[in-house]
Amino acid sequence: MPAKKANNRGGQLVDKEYIKRCLSLTPEQRLAEMQKLNDFLFNTMPEKSRKAWFKLKEKGF
Repeated sequence: MPAKKANNRGGQLVDKEYIKRCLSLTPEQRLAEMQKLNDFLFNTMPEKSRKAWFKLKEKGF
């Protein structure tokens, strides 16, 4: 059974269980979770977008 949604902000649904879990983490654990999410998003990104991302990173953005 999916978790209930808290509200809708700007078209994004906010998951109450996800918020509770994030708030219960230490800053180090939050950073690790964010890194996992970043890795997942980067790995699912199309090749053209990855190249653009690297170009922006080289420019300091």
